[in-house]
Amino acid sequence: MRLSFFLSSFGDWFCRNQLVHNLGNPDLDIVVNWATLYLDEWRSIHILDSVSTSRNDGLLSGWRPPEEGFWKINTDAASCYKDHLIGLGCIIREASSKVKMAAVWKLTAMVSPVVVEALEVKCGIQLAMEAGLVPFQIETDSLQVVNLVSAGSPSSGEVGPIIDEIPGFLHSLPSCSIDHISRKGNTAAHSLAKRALIGSDFCWVDGCPQKLKLRILPDKFPRHIRFNT
Repeated sequence: MRLSFFLSSFGDWFCRNQLVHNLGNPDLDIVVNWATLYLDEWRSIHILDSVSTSRNDGLLSGWRPPEEGFWKINTDAASCYKDHLIGLGCIIREASSKVKMAAVWKLTAMVSPVVVEALEVKCGIQLAMEAGLVPFQIETDSLQVVNLVSAGSPSSGEVGPIIDEIPGFLHSLPSCSIDHISRKGNTAAHSLAKRALIGSDFCWVDGCPQKLKLRILPDKFPRHIRFNT
């Protein structure tokens, strides 16, 4: 509560300072996005002890590394509806939990949430394929997308063309699969997706953004993780 009040007060001060010094009208979206990212990063540090490692109805509550010889892809998306912006985030880790790749994409479009979630999965798969990181397991917190892909039948609506491509990718590769994970276990990808909204397309190899290291901690089990930067 105190931190939220501090961030709110900082936003008010920043906007007032912009006007007092004739620096133009403040971009409220930038202020809000910055405050949200800061608050999320702070919270991530304080939920380490609350990460659950149990399975409930087959749903992973905490992130777990892939089996030896496999890659784990996690994807997520974020939206800024006011500006029709979409941020996609992807992180690829190996069995030792070391980050191999991380990427963000920023798009401008007016589409439904399920289309955005399908795009995140498609981009994650394509990134792994282009980098030769196969076989892999891809995880998303969109149960709807996982169910549509697993259905094995043509999908209708605007999401159809994207969903119908994903099984083709998976079937063309050995031992690749798609699974559902809770939002709590997908925080690294979510942090990247939000970063995309206030940045530009970028890809990191053998590492990840410095701030993201804090975000990776709570969705990792066990808690030890190594980075190659």
